[in-house]
Amino acid sequence: MDYFDLHAHHPCFGILNIEYPHTTFTDSFSIGVHPWYLTNDNKIAYVRYVTENIQNPGCRAVGECGLDKLCDTDFSLQKEAFEEMIKLSEQYNKPLIIHCVKAYNEIIQLHKISKPTQPWIIHGFRGKPQLALSLTQQGIYLSFGENYNEQSLAVTPNEYIFIETDESDIFIGELYKKAARIKHLSTEQFIDTIAYKRIF
Repeated sequence: MDYFDLHAHHPCFGILNIEYPHTTFTDSFSIGVHPWYLTNDNKIAYVRYVTENIQNPGCRAVGECGLDKLCDTDFSLQKEAFEEMIKLSEQYNKPLIIHCVKAYNEIIQLHKISKPTQPWIIHGFRGKPQLALSLTQQGIYLSFGENYNEQSLAVTPNEYIFIETDESDIFIGELYKKAARIKHLSTEQFIDTIAYKRIF
């Protein structure tokens, strides 16, 4: 059974997240500017690193990248780098995998302004059901990991759902089975109705 992992930090059937300045790439990875590690001193090198490697045949998506109001990185610097990642996502026709903490209003606003042609996917979504609905109504996809509000997954349209392990050691198949139970579907039915087959 195809248990596609949207965002992993270990080898998987899906997308391995690779972070600067890593130089060993796989046949299916994502690459982006993470707000936690961004500084004024490394921004140019960080963006160049993504730009130089995005054309690698194994690159499936841009990210993770995004906005985090709880980290120490200056928020305006985060926004500048995120806007650069949006441009690369559009230029190279790659979905955008987004890290977002306490900045959903800004993400929604940037989505409205950017009018992206590429999918935007919030990874590791743990928000409340109303936020899940607000994001999906804007056309933004949600990826659910090991921990999340089950009602948020329940109200999210299947075609806007991804599943991921992130840094968890749990078997991805268990996450699919749990999500399928919440959706009152068999695992096979759940896999056939969610987003990844249309986007990846």
